[in-house]
Amino acid sequence: LQQVLDYFADRHENVAEAFLNRFREVRGNLGATWTYDEYRKLLIGCHFMHEYSIESAALFNPSVVPHWDQTELPDGSARFILSLRATGEGHISSITFRTGYLTKEGRVRIVPPSPHIREPHSVSVGGVDKAQFQKEMSLSTGITRGWTEAVQQCFVTVCNELNDTFTVDDLRRACSKQLSANPGSSTETACQAMLLLAEANYTVGFPSYTKMSERVLFPVTPSQSNGIEDARFVRFTDDDGNVKYYATFTAYNGRSTLPQMLETTNFEEIRFMTLSGDISNKGMALFPRRI
Repeated sequence: LQQVLDYFADRHENVAEAFLNRFREVRGNLGATWTYDEYRKLLIGCHFMHEYSIESAALFNPSVVPHWDQTELPDGSARFILSLRATGEGHISSITFRTGYLTKEGRVRIVPPSPHIREPHSVSVGGVDKAQFQKEMSLSTGITRGWTEAVQQCFVTVCNELNDTFTVDDLRRACSKQLSANPGSSTETACQAMLLLAEANYTVGFPSYTKMSERVLFPVTPSQSNGIEDARFVRFTDDDGNVKYYATFTAYNGRSTLPQMLETTNFEEIRFMTLSGDISNKGMALFPRRI
């Protein structure tokens, strides 16, 4: 174990913390009767880790927005945030970031990136509103296209098992109950679609001390299993003057695409959302204000 820690120490920031975090993720599958000292936690955690080169195949599709911090710059310069589509092994895409500034002479200066990267942690945002979920399902024609009456009935039955506000785990239990009572392709289709939509809406966060170039948005949901593609960021100013950053992107699972959007104020806490409606292409972006 010490050889592993020593080998990866200069490649990953606080690799021991990463091993412990992975142990916590798999702890529920190891049995309630076992106890583990710190050494065994690290050992188990490292066995469930896989090093991945997120930018090994390509780095492309840039998107640029003004940075919220315009202090300590040369006169006439403007700081920006650059997002990039990073493609790694297996052609899986994620979103990476750089910062830089534009000089008054029109020259672009990119801040050298950090040698380390960091995945975000999950942020709990409460339950899912059932009425809103049903509405989004009905409008998400990319998910429900081709549904038969039997699939639609399975969807209604599962929804009837849910409270007005539910969690993704509640939905999984309701789907398991329906699959046990009525096994078959119709039930599987309905449950897969419902979980696909529910799991695609989530929030992640980065520690405030991390640099922008250390932050990476890597696929974490079934709808993104083959990549988060072609993010187009915009700095959006609302009618009340509040500023947020939005990006539209495409989630790809190897078979179908799901248009999505993310929202953030400072790139520390980032909310992922699905988009409803008949959106069938990837060439979509937002205006910087309401029109």
